[in-house]
Amino acid sequence: METNFDKLLEDELPKIKDLATKEGNLSLALEQLYGLEKQTRATESFSHTSIVCKEIVKLCFECNEWAQLQECLILLSKKRNQSKTVIQHIVQEAMQLLDKTPDHETKMGLIDTLRSITEGKVYVEVERARITRVLCEIKEKEGELRTASKLLQELQVETFGQMEKREKVDFLLEQMRLCIALGDWTKCVVISRKITSKTLADESIMDLKIRYYELLSEYYSHKRAYLNNCRCYLEIFQTESVQKDKQLWTKALANIVIYTVLTPYGVEQVDLSHRVFKEKNLKDLPIKELLEIFLTEVLMDWKTITTKFKELVSHPIFAKDEGEKGQTWKDFHSRVVEHNIRVIEKYYSLITLKRLSELLELDVDTAERYLAELVSSKTVYAKIDRITGTVNFEKKLLPYETMDEWGQKTKNLFGLVESTCQLIQKEYQKSSTRKREKN
Repeated sequence: METNFDKLLEDELPKIKDLATKEGNLSLALEQLYGLEKQTRATESFSHTSIVCKEIVKLCFECNEWAQLQECLILLSKKRNQSKTVIQHIVQEAMQLLDKTPDHETKMGLIDTLRSITEGKVYVEVERARITRVLCEIKEKEGELRTASKLLQELQVETFGQMEKREKVDFLLEQMRLCIALGDWTKCVVISRKITSKTLADESIMDLKIRYYELLSEYYSHKRAYLNNCRCYLEIFQTESVQKDKQLWTKALANIVIYTVLTPYGVEQVDLSHRVFKEKNLKDLPIKELLEIFLTEVLMDWKTITTKFKELVSHPIFAKDEGEKGQTWKDFHSRVVEHNIRVIEKYYSLITLKRLSELLELDVDTAERYLAELVSSKTVYAKIDRITGTVNFEKKLLPYETMDEWGQKTKNLFGLVESTCQLIQKEYQKSSTRKREKN
């Protein structure tokens, strides 16, 4: 029975420890401990086996015998009928010594030994994952990013049943980070799909949720998917912990506005722009004026915009992409030009290419290219006559469209007539009432 070893271990372990530490005879101490380990293992008293095995690990550490420690770990893990619990305990005990190793070479040797012991064993998969992460951190510091990423991606942590949700998400985020550092965008988005919105809804991992969307935003920035960037920062902005910190929500809201402006014109972009503009926290931020300009149907002067919002160039969104020389800044200029073309379409039915280029502050060829892109995307309707050098924004209606338009206008006219008649009748009634009151 397990209780038969309580007294034996209580008496023998202190003596064996003194033999190794005070008398310096580690070999004899280990020999005696191996004897105790065999007895407890033979009787399947695994709780006592764990105590003995952990004592072996401790003695090797206290005597600074790291090579001996690695040999003992391998030997104990390969004992016949060795309990899974015992192996798990000695691995956990040895993991605590990783930060106490005297040099880099010893630490790497211990890591390799532990990875060898845990390889292919489901019951120590969590321990193996933690050891591998320590190894990845070392490799990253040494500049071996690709090796670190490969090692970490070998761990399918999403299938680990024993690992807690927080630690699991943290591992996946680390995998994403390394993929982004290597520019492996395909693997990054594959890993991101392993983290569901339901998982991120847990209030205990709000910090990881913010980190997840920041990493995902880096992927979308690479793909120039500005609408998705905006969605990422909306998720961050709506996080409870961010709402409580003015500095955090101010940063998130500024990013939302910039990415909204950078998003090509469309139904979703317009809807998002109006929803963001109505956000009450936006009223105190200078960046609100930029969004308001884009929502107003007036021509924007590029020089005025760059002067008025000159701090935008130094904003992280533009700064990380070479500022004014980067593609992000060029996309911002494109959104200004496209906005101006949409405004011109509303106020002009016919305009010359020369006048169009003057209003857009571009040369004729560039203005024509921008217009052609908007026509191709069906954002505006226009026909360019290169012979006469004109642009016709007036859409020729089909017969049934003309009839529909006429019918709608007629209906609106009769509606106005009816409303007017009702108002006149109402005034007659009021006038009649006043006359009766006077009489």
